[in-house]
Amino acid sequence: MLERKGEEIEIIHLWSTPRSLSTSLLYSFAQRDDMEVLDEPLYPNFLRITGVERPYREELLSKMESDGNKVMKEIVFSPGKKKYRFCKGTLCGLCENLGIPFQAAMLK
Repeated sequence: MLERKGEEIEIIHLWSTPRSLSTSLLYSFAQRDDMEVLDEPLYPNFLRITGVERPYREELLSKMESDGNKVMKEIVFSPGKKKYRFCKGTLCGLCENLGIPFQAAMLK
């Protein structure tokens, strides 16, 4: 399949609870030639905002963008090389106002 160069893509969002079958679904989408996948791109934002301690916290924060607004604008909604993008996230990643239209309703 030909790769697309910076074209607008269709995004499939999956917001799930931790320890669900969402990772299995992500892996199945990753097998498609026309699909990019993002695995919890807002998780570093969650770690930064909440200060939650995890053994891998500092390493993850040094390697991934932790500004949620930047992640949404520059990663999740950026142009892509494939036709589709599957974006898996857990609800804990929505702890900061990210400018997502449906976010306020989800956090009530």
